Amino acid sequence: IEPFSSDSSIKDALNKIEILHRRSIEYTKSLLDKQTLERIYQLIQNCKYIEIYGTGINFALAQAYSLNFEEIGIISKAYDSLNPMHIQYLKQRNPNDTLCIFLTHTGQNKEMLKMAEDISKSHARSIVICDHKNRDICKYCDETIVIMAHETPDGDAIGSCLAMKVALKQLGKNA
Repeated sequence: IEPFSSDSSIKDALNKIEILHRRSIEYTKSLLDKQTLERIYQLIQNCKYIEIYGTGINFALAQAYSLNFEEIGIISKAYDSLNPMHIQYLKQRNPNDTLCIFLTHTGQNKEMLKMAEDISKSHARSIVICDHKNRDICKYCDETIVIMAHETPDGDAIGSCLAMKVALKQLGKNA
């Protein structure tokens, strides 16, 4: 796909967005593993609380999908940082009561990695949504959902966000 330029027309931009949208959704859906989704479904069914962690644009997605979980009757909250007092609170809960979902397109966000590492010490259950199952953050999580992510900034954030939304929507459908 050609990058946007000052010569791009609105039609060119809309066509590019449509192609990114379709490609991101199709690719991400092809990566969704039925057994992983079934295990995640069980985690969701067994939890009392869902905490969704994200920074930057992922925090906006975390807020939106937190509301989606609330709408289906699961107490949920979005976070963009981790308070040390909250870790103590998580340690007091039954490990199966809280499901933490980490949103990181590339899986390399150091802040998210630290949050996942700290939360893993509380023994809360967790899922990461990122671009590869071998990222460091994955070793701190019970399950990984792989999405299509983009490394170039030219409109590719659209595709990455759409891929993240596909994965989150799938979780909400299974709840």
